[in-house]
Amino acid sequence: MAETLVLLGRDHPQLGDLQVRHSADGRAAIALCAGSDPESPARWAKGDPACPNEDAVLCIVDGRRALLAVANAHFGPEASETLIRGLAGGGLPSSTLELRARLDALVRSRAASSESATTLCAVLVDRAGASAQGFSVGDSTCAVLRRGSPAGPRNPKASSYVSLGDPEGLTEGRWFGFDLEPGDLLVCFTDGVDECCYGQPERSIGPAHLATLLDDVGPEPTRFVHALAELALRGVDGQPGGQDNLAIAALRP
Repeated sequence: MAETLVLLGRDHPQLGDLQVRHSADGRAAIALCAGSDPESPARWAKGDPACPNEDAVLCIVDGRRALLAVANAHFGPEASETLIRGLAGGGLPSSTLELRARLDALVRSRAASSESATTLCAVLVDRAGASAQGFSVGDSTCAVLRRGSPAGPRNPKASSYVSLGDPEGLTEGRWFGFDLEPGDLLVCFTDGVDECCYGQPERSIGPAHLATLLDDVGPEPTRFVHALAELALRGVDGQPGGQDNLAIAALRP
């Protein structure tokens, strides 16, 4: 039976309020937070002062298959919320073709009532076949953490966004795929992690920090997403952190 974990920024607007959810079997977890810095320069990109958290995150687990998705909206939460809520309501896609068709239908389902536009990183995992295929628009990240191996992104990253009512935005997205090994931890996150110092990835969490964190806390998803979120909220190497919304999803294949 499918288990769905979802967190929407609109429901969690408070700075410093870190939300974490995990699957019953402990093999998947998600985290969401509005950030921690009330003076963050990211404030200029918020569409509604009453809703400062515009990220959203989803995990659906059904037997040996799973879907992870994170979305980072700008100028209002409408776009990220529509895509993540819509994917959650439709259950686990049977294929990448179905995933793409559902995304297209969600974008076409309503005209935008705001300037909201969102990134999206969605990954379908075949835990039995030890493989994953994903679709990525924008600069959210999919990474595989494996002891002794680099922890860089597995997805193509760009500056594009998806707006409701404009399916052309999806044409900017790219498919990607990779194999998984026993002991891997699959992680997806928005740029509130790797740009926790807003707009400055070189002063934020990078592959070396992810590798160190994996060594420190291990690959258990709930513990890892909690530790990664806390690290992003604090900042790294003496630099500021918590300057943007963050959403994280993690899965042990």
